[in-house]
Amino acid sequence: MSLEQFDPVITDLSNSTLVRACQIMQQSYTTGSGIGAGRQNVQTILRSVIPESPLRERRSVIAIEAFRQIQELSDIDSPEGTNEGLGLLPRLQRLQNPPASTHDRDTERFRAVNRFVQRILDDETARLEVQHDARTLNVHHGGRILPLDNLGTGVHQVIILAVAATVNEHSIMCIEEPEVHLHPVYQRKFIRYLATETSNQYLIATHSAHLLDHHSATVLHVRHDGSRSAMEPAVSPAQLSGVCADLGYRPSDLLQTNAVIWVEGPSDRIYLNHWISQASPDLIEGLHYSIMFYGGGLLNHLSAEDEEVREFIELRRL
Repeated sequence: MSLEQFDPVITDLSNSTLVRACQIMQQSYTTGSGIGAGRQNVQTILRSVIPESPLRERRSVIAIEAFRQIQELSDIDSPEGTNEGLGLLPRLQRLQNPPASTHDRDTERFRAVNRFVQRILDDETARLEVQHDARTLNVHHGGRILPLDNLGTGVHQVIILAVAATVNEHSIMCIEEPEVHLHPVYQRKFIRYLATETSNQYLIATHSAHLLDHHSATVLHVRHDGSRSAMEPAVSPAQLSGVCADLGYRPSDLLQTNAVIWVEGPSDRIYLNHWISQASPDLIEGLHYSIMFYGGGLLNHLSAEDEEVREFIELRRL
């Protein structure tokens, strides 16, 4: 999810390459429209930014558009390189019943996606099971066995995304609006799963600040002026705050967390986060709790009319 996670070939992409990417975005990002246009635009941009090199030989590019469903690959004539739920079940079935040569590694990958399902469903006994003919994905949940389609659109979508991210390894995955149909809690759990349990690099087009608010995310702000799209990195707190403002997020969004912890200053937040992670690793800042500053020198600058303080509070990434 960040440049540090790239292999050496991708790490060599410098700031000049990012500038080139921005130029390509202005020219090519909106060349197509309708179903499949996202895939076409992604491929155009990557081919322009990344020339013929070992990168393109070593990493496949997979586009997952906003419409996602589980189907057999043979059911749809899909262009090579897509993975919108197509052909996932046979590959997941291989992880469920792995060959001896890759048994330990594949078994752990299958356990990882099941742990994610357990967190999503809040059920320690939940697990996935691919039917014998690899045409249906069943979910063991609450003492029952149900097809994935019966669990609601949000659960259906996030499990498809998690499965796609698990069965593919060391790929570049381009995901369009993964937040569609997803509660903010699911979004944060999903992005954490991508960062900790999978080996892919992710390019995500999103309107959700819940996905942006991850410590390893590199944020690029895309604006459309009616005729073309322009992209620029969002690095500074002011730039990130501007992204959130453009997305319509306000300070009241802070109340979506379960608890707010007020501390005197930034150093307290560092220590507190460390202690919380040691005591309960499952607790996530921004999901289960938020930390706000109130004391010391910071308190002297607080006022209802302070623009800088208001910008600071609006920014979720304290």
